[in-house]
Amino acid sequence: MAVLTVRKVPDEVHRALRVRAAMRGRSTEAEVRAILAEAVVPEGRIGLGSKLSDVGRRFKLTDEEFKTFTYRDHESAKPVDLEWFWLIQTWFLNPCIVFQNHELSNG
Repeated sequence: MAVLTVRKVPDEVHRALRVRAAMRGRSTEAEVRAILAEAVVPEGRIGLGSKLSDVGRRFKLTDEEFKTFTYRDHESAKPVDLEWFWLIQTWFLNPCIVFQNHELSNG
């Protein structure tokens, strides 16, 4: 698990945290963890998998149709070729440079 350090917490906030923790029968540290979890992972949040399952049920997908969505390609991603991006960007900035460089590289 990660460790989080929060500096310069105002005294009144620290006091309120201690009181809130005591009222719930927790340590101050446990109360801060609960507050953080509640703030960033709200209860009732719908995950992507649940949403996709709902879509599948709504469209009455068969098991065979559903399998096409669960296939994962484990092949490594190919690097992006940015040569065309460079040509297009340069064309908008100065079209003459593109043609000069293209003619030089093609001999």
